[in-house]
Amino acid sequence: MCAVLSLGLGCKKESDQVDRYKIFTASWQLTPLSSSEAEKRLVKVDSATGRVWYWESAVNSNLKAESGWIEMTNNIAAAEFRP
Repeated sequence: MCAVLSLGLGCKKESDQVDRYKIFTASWQLTPLSSSEAEKRLVKVDSATGRVWYWESAVNSNLKAESGWIEMTNNIAAAEFRP
């Protein structure tokens, strides 16, 4: 994964914590044929490991706000709040 990210972010050792995490805005559509606007999110990239998260906030069934970083993986079931 580091080789793929090396063009845009460069690879760092995990022990190098300075500037390790990059946060920026990104947008995407959930489905290619969706007529709705693209989702705009904060995205965090770990330049040492290539892991990527996006910020999610929502109100649960008890009307309590929850928010946290959700790791972007190929497995949708892996998505969960990590406050």
